Amino acid sequence: MQPEMKPGASLLELQSVSKTYAAVPAVQDVSLTLHSGETLALLGPSGCGKSTLLRLIAGLERPDAGRVCMAGQDVTLSPPERRNLSMVFQDYALFPHLNMGDNVAYGPRMRGVNRQAARATALKALARVGLAGLEGRRIHELSGGQQQRVALARALAPGPSLLLLDEPLSNLDEQLRTSLRRDLSRLFAETRAGVLLVTHDQREALSLAGRVALMRAGKVVQTGETGEVFRRPVSAWAAAFLGERNLFVQPGGVLMVPERAIVLGKGEAWTVLERVPSEDGMRVRLAHPLGPLSVTLSPREAALLTGPGLQAEINMAECLTLPDDRDV
Repeated sequence: MQPEMKPGASLLELQSVSKTYAAVPAVQDVSLTLHSGETLALLGPSGCGKSTLLRLIAGLERPDAGRVCMAGQDVTLSPPERRNLSMVFQDYALFPHLNMGDNVAYGPRMRGVNRQAARATALKALARVGLAGLEGRRIHELSGGQQQRVALARALAPGPSLLLLDEPLSNLDEQLRTSLRRDLSRLFAETRAGVLLVTHDQREALSLAGRVALMRAGKVVQTGETGEVFRRPVSAWAAAFLGERNLFVQPGGVLMVPERAIVLGKGEAWTVLERVPSEDGMRVRLAHPLGPLSVTLSPREAALLTGPGLQAEINMAECLTLPDDRDV
C-alpha cells in the first residue's frame, strides 16, 4: 500500500538525515522538503553525498539518524516498493534480456497490472519520450541517448508521485545532453510528480530545477530558488562552484563581482590580457586594480573590440562580500 498524501503535507520531507560509512560521514544532518510538481536539484561536486542521499530517499539504504517522510508518513524503514517512487540510475540499469517495451512495462507489471494494460502503459510512456514504434528493439541496439529515454520511460510508466534521477545525462556527449535537457524540462512540466535531480552540472540545475540544494562534504550548505542561489551564493566556495569567476580577496572576506555588475563602455579603459572565443561571443580578461577581471562579450560587443583596452566600470551595489571558506 502506497502512502496517501495528508492535507498540507509535503510530498517528501527529510528530517536531520545522516549516514556514515566506515566512520566517514557521507550525509550529515540533512533536512529538505519537496512538493508535488516541483523539481529540486541536489547540486554539488563528486563525492559530496548527493547519490547517497538519493539512495536513502529511495529506500536502497537506511539512514543512521533522522527520518524520511513521504506524504506526511514516516517511510524511513519502508522498502522501496512501498514509497511510490521511481528512480533513473546513472548507468540506466536496463534489463538486457528484455526489449524496450518489456523494460518499460516491468514497473506496472510488478504493481499488479495485467499484461495487456501494462503494455499499453509502456507504449504511452515510450511515446512521451519520443520512442513511439520502437518498443521491439533490444537494449544492445540502442544509442546512449535512446537508453536514457527508455530508462526515463520505465520510471514514468508506473505513475510515481516522486521521480529520482541520479546524474541522468552524465554519460552523454555535450550535444546530446543539450537536446535531452530540453526534453526533460518538457517532461517535468507535464508530470504532476515531484522530481529530485542529482547533478554536478550547474547548467542542468539552471535549466531543469526550480529550486536547488547545494551540497558540500555531506552537508546542504544552501537552498533556495535556483536563480536566487546563483545570484546570491552564501560563501566564496559556493560562488566558485556555481561558476563565478571574479572573486577577489578583500579585508573582511571575498568580493564577488558578478558579470551583471560590470558595466561596459563606461569608466577607464583596462588592458585586455586575454581573448578567448566562446559560444556566447568572446571571453576576455582585463587588467583591473582588483585583479584580472573576466568579462563575457556578446558577438556584437566582441566585434567592436579592436584596440588593446576595454572601457568598464563596476557597479558595487551588485557585488557581494562573502566569507572565504574555500580551504575549509
